[in-house]
Amino acid sequence: MSDSENRGRQASVDGFAHEHIAAGILMKKYQNVSLVDLPLSTYDIIIVMGVSP
Repeated sequence: MSDSENRGRQASVDGFAHEHIAAGILMKKYQNVSLVDLPLSTYDIIIVMGVSP
């Protein structure tokens, strides 16, 4: 594998790990946290703060 392939793979793994670490920290504070994979969305984590009436 080339160096750029290795860097790309490591960046992907790091990003995935960071999402899970952030979700774990947020779960301790807000309880209702979800990791999501929404097409065409820039968001990976959703925090439900309350229910609309």
